[in-house]
Amino acid sequence: MDEFDLFTPEAAADPYPLYRGLRERGGAAYCPSADAWLVSRHADVAAAFADHTALSSAPGGGSGPRFLLTCDPPDHTDLRKAVVRFFTPRVVADLAGRVRRITEDLLDAAGDTADVMTALAGPLPVLVIAELMGIAPDRAADFKRWSDATVGGVDVDPRALAVATLEMGAFFGDAIADRAATPTRDLIGRLVAHGGMTHRELQMFCGLLLIAGNETTTNLIGNLLRALSVDPDQRALLRADPADAAPRAVEEALRFDAPVQAVWRRAARPYRIGPDVVPRGGRVLLLQGAANRDPDRHPDPDRFDLARAPVGHLGFGAGAHFCLGTHLARLEARTVLEVVVERGIDVEPAGTALWSTPPPRRRDRPRVRRNPVVRGLRSLPLRLGRVRACT
Repeated sequence: MDEFDLFTPEAAADPYPLYRGLRERGGAAYCPSADAWLVSRHADVAAAFADHTALSSAPGGGSGPRFLLTCDPPDHTDLRKAVVRFFTPRVVADLAGRVRRITEDLLDAAGDTADVMTALAGPLPVLVIAELMGIAPDRAADFKRWSDATVGGVDVDPRALAVATLEMGAFFGDAIADRAATPTRDLIGRLVAHGGMTHRELQMFCGLLLIAGNETTTNLIGNLLRALSVDPDQRALLRADPADAAPRAVEEALRFDAPVQAVWRRAARPYRIGPDVVPRGGRVLLLQGAANRDPDRHPDPDRFDLARAPVGHLGFGAGAHFCLGTHLARLEARTVLEVVVERGIDVEPAGTALWSTPPPRRRDRPRVRRNPVVRGLRSLPLRLGRVRACT
């Protein structure tokens, strides 16, 4: 029996009891179902993020184009240098007005009761990314389909994944070639003009930007609204001082129920974590979702609390691979809360349980994705009514 199996329906619905057991055990627990060593305590996960010489992001074996997620310094440093200037706080701040208008339009169309994953959390990041990259909004459905196929986790459809990979590669290959021939000021055009990456590396980065930017922010918004919807006290805190509470709520959602729960590494040499030694070549899963609920780092960690100091979480990772799109994701999630408060909207559950355990039949797919790396909802039905006045 695999004591710490991350791939069960129960773990997908609620991984946090399993994380607690891992933290109590300490060290690195071997998980046969994942063929990986699981690291769960905050201090251990943070230290591992920082040690790219011992724990490599590269899968190992073979050669090919450099990919930002799966290479180490100095290649990673060179690739990041080529793109980081396009994701600075100043650049992202220029998008604030457009993010707000898209959010307002989506809420206008949502009505008083809606599945916010399909009405708001899903389309908002897709539309923002499409506009940033200079892609027509009518390709948003393709963007979403490609993302869903890529991050399906246990439920992935191999054929859909293969089709999505081919279509996405062809799409961005054509887009890059077009901008090389006719320069543009959108993000793809600016990346082409700036240089620093080959055509294939640019192609892969565009795919990464689409999927990571879309999925991370979609799940952040969904997990954030879910946490607020079941806690009227936290919603009251948000309404009382949205300028202070909205950024805190975003950070607390990143800690409490992070959209990215784990990252893969491979031991470049034997690596000791507490009493355990990961062998050279061993796969390692750094569980930032578990680290974010470590009571040694965050008191009362299983409570979603807007009064908590918004520091020290690993929701966006750490070290050399710290998430490139943090400023944009934070802007979009914060804007959703600001618009909700300005409009006097309350968010309350509608329908059945939000994190339902998957039923046995595939056609009745669970609301929560069965993916130990990405945590997000398939649907989140909420009532978006006006705040009821106290009498």
